[in-house]
Amino acid sequence: MNRPPPLDPRARLLLASVIVAGGAAMAVFLVMSVRGSSFTYAIPVVIAAMVCVFADRKMNSGRGARGHTDFLPAYSLGFLGATAGLAVMSVRDSDVPGWLALVPAVLGLLCARTLWRSRRLRRTFLEHGAKAPGLITDFSDHDNPEGDNYYEKQEYTVEFTDLRGQRQLVKGVGHFRSSELPQVGDELTVHFNPDEPTEHIIELASGDIVD
Repeated sequence: MNRPPPLDPRARLLLASVIVAGGAAMAVFLVMSVRGSSFTYAIPVVIAAMVCVFADRKMNSGRGARGHTDFLPAYSLGFLGATAGLAVMSVRDSDVPGWLALVPAVLGLLCARTLWRSRRLRRTFLEHGAKAPGLITDFSDHDNPEGDNYYEKQEYTVEFTDLRGQRQLVKGVGHFRSSELPQVGDELTVHFNPDEPTEHIIELASGDIVD
């Protein structure tokens, strides 16, 4: 599947700023709508959410060697904006407790921690592990109700030959883009631990890294 070219750094910085601002707006308007007797601020919340989703998809479009965790930076940025928005709001309005800003802050840190661990594992396999051509021998294709731009968790089985010349048939669970689900018989690249071939990640022909 052909993808658009990756965005240049200035465009990515602009979109990151949009996500931060959108996260702040969503948090502020959400608190205001909860405090009020009507849903006057529901429309700004929906608009801010749509802007964040659009910026998130643009930010991740055209990227090679990506996986489902590549969406976490956008989530972290959104939570960062929400933290800033709630912190400023608590200073300006004494009725808004300051601890409320800790909620998106903790969520943002959890996203960043998950992203860091996943990328560290991926880098270890890509830079220091062995690799071999592989073949998908089994794949559980479940319907994804969230649409083609989201990742879904699927079970798979791959076959490859390790550095000792032994045939390996290993099972795994990974997140696949629903628009690029592999099929049984598809070729891919397996990055694995030479000492324990069952420890692995797979790289699809599209360039997606599944971990």
